[in-house]
Amino acid sequence: MKEVLGELKAADFDMDLAGFDAEALADLLAGTPEPTAPEDFPEVDEDLPTEYQCPKCQFRWSGKPS
Repeated sequence: MKEVLGELKAADFDMDLAGFDAEALADLLAGTPEPTAPEDFPEVDEDLPTEYQCPKCQFRWSGKPS
């Protein structure tokens, strides 16, 4: 993506149309790595225990039943 955005910028493309705010766009063009999840972010794994499962699509989750 960095390469494509760099080519668009070099071609004088209106970067406001790229769909990123100015800070995110600057980070992408600079090659700044994407932020990592906060330390308290729950782990992601197919084998984590879940509390609920959608009967239609089989999506599984924990938290509030909706």
